[in-house]
Amino acid sequence: MALVSDWVQQPSTMPWGNRSILFRDPHGNLVNLFTPVREDAIKKFIG
Repeated sequence: MALVSDWVQQPSTMPWGNRSILFRDPHGNLVNLFTPVREDAIKKFIG
């Protein structure tokens, strides 16, 4: 069984500094994986 049934958004860096990818799993759930990649976004994420 495939883990990803539909790519909604290919990996991309958002203007606010997060790298994000969106896809739907086989059950139709929308999954958003992200991580901060810019220095200011990392500081905001860590606190």
